[in-house]
Amino acid sequence: MRKLGAPLVALLLLISCTKSSKPEKFLSDRGYQVFFDQSYYVELEMPFDDVWATVVVALQDIGWNVDAQTEISGMMTTGMATIGTNRDRYACREWPGSRTRVDEMRCKLAVHVAAENETVTRVRASADIEGRYVYFTTRGDEKVGGWWPCSSTGKIESELFDALLSRFEPLKYDPPVYRR
Repeated sequence: MRKLGAPLVALLLLISCTKSSKPEKFLSDRGYQVFFDQSYYVELEMPFDDVWATVVVALQDIGWNVDAQTEISGMMTTGMATIGTNRDRYACREWPGSRTRVDEMRCKLAVHVAAENETVTRVRASADIEGRYVYFTTRGDEKVGGWWPCSSTGKIESELFDALLSRFEPLKYDPPVYRR
């Protein structure tokens, strides 16, 4: 019995430490569920062509200019845009007690639209965020330290999903468009 117990306990510990295959999810500002596995995504019960066209319009609605798009691959990217420091306030790392701060942020979006099957289309979004760090010198003047990569928290991506899904909202009730 003891020989079987030790490997069983080790296996249970290993399983408890591994990440679940179930995607993480959170609610957007408008109450839509946004999922995350390797990037942020939503699924819609709509044809690819309708979703593709609406993503382009939704990006324009929230102030993003589409820089490049290839409908065959389902990829589009936006140009770099200044987003202010409050739009995704937890994206850039802050060091407590440090004399550095982020005074400006910029971002570029990559969006992938893919038909999962004939009735379901998945929209993935990834924000590439950079923060401009400034610091105080020993003389007390402020200097720019440069642009550093930040980690998206999903806030920018959920803005896109809110704009996209709200355009389909009248259709949401009969039949359901948004997959919860």
